[in-house]
Amino acid sequence: MYSRLLPSSPYLVARRLLCLRSRGRSSGHTYVTRDHFSYPIIPNPESRKIGAEGRSRTDTGFKPRLILSQLRLPFRHFGMGGIHFTLRGMALGHNVSTTDIHTKYLGSTSNTKDKELPKRPKRILITGFDAFDKHRSNPSELLVGTLSETLTEKGKDSVIIETLVLPTCCNKAWSKLRRRLNSANGDYSTIIMTGLAHTRTKLSLERFALNIRDYRVKDNGGHQFDDVKIERRGPDALRTIAPLAVLKAALNRKGFPCDISNHAGTFICNEIYYRALFHQLQVGSDAPVLFVHIPLPRTYLRTLRAGAQGRRRAPSLNGYSAVEHMARGIEAAALLCLRG
Repeated sequence: MYSRLLPSSPYLVARRLLCLRSRGRSSGHTYVTRDHFSYPIIPNPESRKIGAEGRSRTDTGFKPRLILSQLRLPFRHFGMGGIHFTLRGMALGHNVSTTDIHTKYLGSTSNTKDKELPKRPKRILITGFDAFDKHRSNPSELLVGTLSETLTEKGKDSVIIETLVLPTCCNKAWSKLRRRLNSANGDYSTIIMTGLAHTRTKLSLERFALNIRDYRVKDNGGHQFDDVKIERRGPDALRTIAPLAVLKAALNRKGFPCDISNHAGTFICNEIYYRALFHQLQVGSDAPVLFVHIPLPRTYLRTLRAGAQGRRRAPSLNGYSAVEHMARGIEAAALLCLRG
């Protein structure tokens, strides 16, 4: 019982006792002991109005004070019996310095600094989609499977990469992504989503997400919408805060053919992109969210050969090598987003 009445710091205990002791001296009242506490005796008891609940309705300015001899119990309970006498001496006005207490019982506090806690590694979420329509596989799903678990920059801490494959269904995809975002509680430093766009020839960084559902084909859940809003009260478009111009220049310089696209279409890719941006807006997160459309692996290989990157060592004709090359580009984009 007594341990709950005491502050966590022994020094604060002594300060509290001194305040109670000085308050009792200045008031001139005498005290009566009851239940290990001392209560002031009021000269005129009839002046106090006692309610049915047994509590005073008037504020006398006095509070019960803990009897000093009872301090022995909690300190012994916590293995601090020796410090009890020192604190009791302070409360009784003896010449005891707080420095002696810190040095003898709590350790020296001179020239000491709190040890810095280790920094938590930053986390990045990268998502892809499963196969849809007539495609037997989705390169974005294969790309997510080839990503590294951690990334490390020179002179900087490592970054953890977490992956998630979303179903190509409007409701199921957002439900799965929302659960992951909520469980992370805003701990992701960057969120990059990828999806297939078979008409593209390069990595396409999407600038806007449109507040519209206009599906050319049915999704995997059988849904097909025609000119329907994603969020009734949401803006017509949301823009990513990722530095697209910086990303484009850096990725092309590193050998990943890349371009900027103004919107992510009107299918599931756009819808999930819009919902993720809208979610970040609602929770007030400043973590960049970016959608990257990737081409078919064979198309990407042709782009590598035709462009300036073809002067370097060309990747293998195997489609999975193209996917791995695109995965390295997504990882580079994620690190660039962390830099801002």
